[in-house]
Amino acid sequence: MAAMVPASPAWPTVTADRRSRRLPAGLRISTLLIRLGTMTFSGAGGSSNNHSAHPQVPAGSQRTLRTAIIAALVIAVLFVGGVILGARMLVTKQVYSPVSVSPVDAPEASSPTCSDVVGALTPRAGRFTKVPVQQPEPPGVGAYRSAQGTELTVRCGVYPPNQYTVLSQPQESGGTKWLELKDAVDATGLRTWYAVSSSPVVAVTSTADRQSVIEALTPIGETVKQHHGSAPAPTPKPYPLSTVALDPAHSTAGPACNRFTAKLPRSIANHDLGNLPGTHPPSLSHTYLPHGDALGTGPIVIRCGVAVPPSYAPGATLTQVNSVPWFKDTADGQDIWYALGRERVVAVSAPPQFAGDAVNEASAAIEQTLPARGQ
Repeated sequence: MAAMVPASPAWPTVTADRRSRRLPAGLRISTLLIRLGTMTFSGAGGSSNNHSAHPQVPAGSQRTLRTAIIAALVIAVLFVGGVILGARMLVTKQVYSPVSVSPVDAPEASSPTCSDVVGALTPRAGRFTKVPVQQPEPPGVGAYRSAQGTELTVRCGVYPPNQYTVLSQPQESGGTKWLELKDAVDATGLRTWYAVSSSPVVAVTSTADRQSVIEALTPIGETVKQHHGSAPAPTPKPYPLSTVALDPAHSTAGPACNRFTAKLPRSIANHDLGNLPGTHPPSLSHTYLPHGDALGTGPIVIRCGVAVPPSYAPGATLTQVNSVPWFKDTADGQDIWYALGRERVVAVSAPPQFAGDAVNEASAAIEQTLPARGQ
């Protein structure tokens, strides 16, 4: 009886499984070619049993087929690698594109010192990479971007900020003292650090998270320190409300003003009552220093027994808070609020973000302790 030969297909069928169909086109091709090559090599080196149903491929044809498969596999791998490399180059080009920087009033931006500072900025600053500035490029400007595309700009030769006073607490980084200021509009997330330990003044601005910018300040601060000019560092402004005019009867205002300050809270909107060592608060005043989310905004100072400001005149616009009318004056770039029509005039100096909170708290204390004039 003739021997039974198991049925076998004339040639193995190559089928891509579901996972292969979900792979990118180049990888699917590679997967299929690898399987085909494996089957071919298996067939070429298999048993020589006379009962095998696999066709015998001539040796020369096997070598040609192997060469073709290997060449196709190499081409597929190169294609996939080229696609990945091209995509990465495109993303990198978009992320690290030039930064558009608008000109600002920077009187020393064109100075040789600023040219040296900007020219010496390091290729990387923390998590940021130096990028070009779009034309027209203002003088004294450098720019960086993070891997997420967040901008960080460096401006040299700007004016010292109005908020730089004897109550400011600059932090040192890279051998340079930096004063942090938060943008008045919280939603922007914009913060600027001013180098106030030398001249010209350098400003670093970004919407990146605070820690990322602080890390970037180290190499930037080192550059500023190495190239700063011979001019003296900017001088901080006096204690807020220490220079306002006083009521002629200020010397006798103590009892009424003491009653008023005793009713003020110990904390106002992330500002705590306190004084910095070595500073001298003005008479009949309370000072609130920022902490937490208020860092970078400046202090709140409330003073009693001041004079009506010279800029006030009958008919001026007033803001009524409960029963207390307030007049807003601007002096030396800073807003000062004056409570009028009471036994004593009260002044409030506060960051724009917290002026409303400070005026409300002062109004509550005024209503309890300072009667209206004529009462």
